[in-house]
Amino acid sequence: MRTPLIVTIVALLALVLTLAGAFAPGHANWGVHHYGFLGTGWLLLGLVLALVGGLLVLGGDRVARGLAVPGVLLAAASFGVLFWLARARAYFLGDGLLLVRALEGGRAPWENAPLPVLAAMLLHRSGVAADTAFALLSVASGVAFVLLAGWFARIASSDAGGRLLVFLVIVTAGLTRLFYGYVETYPILAGLVMLYAVLGTAVIRSGSGRGLLAAGLVFLFTVPAHVTAVALLPSLVYLAAVTGDPTGRGRRVALALGIPLVVMIGGALVLWGDLGRFGETLRENLGLTLPLAGIHGDRIAYTLLSPAHFRDFFQEQLLLGPAAALLAVPLLLLAGRPSRPVVFLFVAGLPWWVVSFLYNRAIGAARDWDLFAAASVPLLLAAAWILSQPSASRRLRPAAALLVAVSVFHLVPWVAVGADAAASRERLRTLFAPEAKVSPFAVQYVFEQIGTEALDRGDVAVAEESYTRAWLATRNPRLGGNLGALLVAQGKVDEALKVLWQAADRDTTNEVVWFQLAGALVAKGDVQSAREAYDHAIAENGNYLQAYLAAARLQRQLGALAEAESLLVEARRRFPEDGEAANNLALLYQITDRPDEAVELYEYGLARKPDDTGSRFNLGRILLEQERPEEAARVFEEVLTWTPEDVEAWVNLGAAWEKLGKADDARTAFEHAKELAPRRPEPYFNLARLDLAADDRPAAMEQLRQLAAIDSTSREGLRARLLLKRLGAEDGKP
Repeated sequence: MRTPLIVTIVALLALVLTLAGAFAPGHANWGVHHYGFLGTGWLLLGLVLALVGGLLVLGGDRVARGLAVPGVLLAAASFGVLFWLARARAYFLGDGLLLVRALEGGRAPWENAPLPVLAAMLLHRSGVAADTAFALLSVASGVAFVLLAGWFARIASSDAGGRLLVFLVIVTAGLTRLFYGYVETYPILAGLVMLYAVLGTAVIRSGSGRGLLAAGLVFLFTVPAHVTAVALLPSLVYLAAVTGDPTGRGRRVALALGIPLVVMIGGALVLWGDLGRFGETLRENLGLTLPLAGIHGDRIAYTLLSPAHFRDFFQEQLLLGPAAALLAVPLLLLAGRPSRPVVFLFVAGLPWWVVSFLYNRAIGAARDWDLFAAASVPLLLAAAWILSQPSASRRLRPAAALLVAVSVFHLVPWVAVGADAAASRERLRTLFAPEAKVSPFAVQYVFEQIGTEALDRGDVAVAEESYTRAWLATRNPRLGGNLGALLVAQGKVDEALKVLWQAADRDTTNEVVWFQLAGALVAKGDVQSAREAYDHAIAENGNYLQAYLAAARLQRQLGALAEAESLLVEARRRFPEDGEAANNLALLYQITDRPDEAVELYEYGLARKPDDTGSRFNLGRILLEQERPEEAARVFEEVLTWTPEDVEAWVNLGAAWEKLGKADDARTAFEHAKELAPRRPEPYFNLARLDLAADDRPAAMEQLRQLAAIDSTSREGLRARLLLKRLGAEDGKP
């Protein structure tokens, strides 16, 4: 009786704490649910409760047996649809916007999670938008997670009712929110941890060691999904030690660990390269684990053993859902001697759980919830395993059903809370008021998100205010770069340079800051310093496409065409599929009178960047000059499908039609250009020329009179008067 009672108490406690967090928000639970935005999530709650009700009331195992396989497949499909429909929710919360901006800028923000970033980068390079790339990965990870939950349920329980219970406990836990299109790196991490845990459990159940190498390989990919996943290593050692023939354990341990360790070390050398920089990051994290070490510049005592740290850590555990550590540990104490699968899952989960207590405390009240969610996967599976065993009698299942209901009640608002970015933003601004006692890093984190989101919707004032608060909180170089670029865009160049030089001094290796500094120096007119800053950005990141393009543009404007060509040729070599690089090089060839090469590059670039109307117009001009009016007319028509009020395009389209002998079409184009820009001289002159060709001198003179009347002082106006005089003289008029 004690086990069902404990489960019921934990579930009710989780419900009370969830409701308390929802209706009494504070800086310690800023991320807890906002129940004003439940949306379609209640549909999911109704579905789960219907399944649980059918299991408990309508016949137990018989209903569950019929729902086992189709239920898992239906759930995977339903979750996949919900994941994709909700994918936009995560662009505001978390670091999603920062990652998307980095990829769009040609920068791979490896940091502690290189594998997910590499996957998103490859998708992005193949033509998928950066935000969609992350969303696709998270949705795919979520569907895989649901399918793996069905596999684990089959391993854990021998009866259909137990399998359904295990499946529901797993897929309704709070960590499932990671997969709702989360524009972040953690969904892949959570999916890989789930795969590793399920594979390890299957290896133990087989007893033969079969599949051990597969588990080791999954571990190999899990560590670069996030560096803290190295905490799974003890569980891999345990897995190798307890399976198969005892005489071969040493060889299996060496096999299971040797390959991953060698590859991990090689990967670290390749990815981090500068081991001094990696060591500095490691020392910083280790320094924050000392009990007496406060956060630099902190306004509160936030140390490893401070009440604020324990408060935030407990808060994050609640956000994982009521299953996981808060449920698994009491269940283990009540279940008696644990089986090997349960031991394996605890050995996988507890070290990581401890690491999450030590890791990245600088973020304060906005801690790495997502990292904890992935770390909780093994503990969640351990709890589900214990609940599903025959030793846990059927009397346990009503209490577990309550647990599932609470988990869904916990999950649904998490999925829906980010659907209204404005509400999320105002909530965070309220909770992180200047007088709030939170760590500086938490202030930076929140206001950077607010500033980026404000910039995307065009609210420059809020963006500047937010970036300024974030920059002053920690002097983070990346934030200084963003603030500087925003100030330049508003014409506040001197303020921008002050911030950008400070940011560059704090991190001389940040290529984005150097790029933004170069832009500010260009705006200031300090061309030589701008050239040096662009060179610095490229030296720090040889794959920074925008730096190549901007540096080449500056060199071209200065007349250094050879230097500009060298930069663009290198950009083309590194990014052969990029349309913008091709179009920029084509423009240079056009300037240097290499029309054939320019045409070839323009056609190549426009096939990959069709919305570049400027390059398309340039292509049309070259074709017109090469006496290829038919092709030129087609190109100008394409320009006008993108920009129908482009006067230059109408004038050149008329010229192309005139060369093709289509005088009426040419006249229509010139008349349209005249309507769009009544003070432009070209349409008047071109219409006058058409009239003269048709031997209609009065009409030609009328066009010139109109131009002279609206433009009496410019060179074009004087030219119109001269032509009028000549035409009048030819007619015998004074």
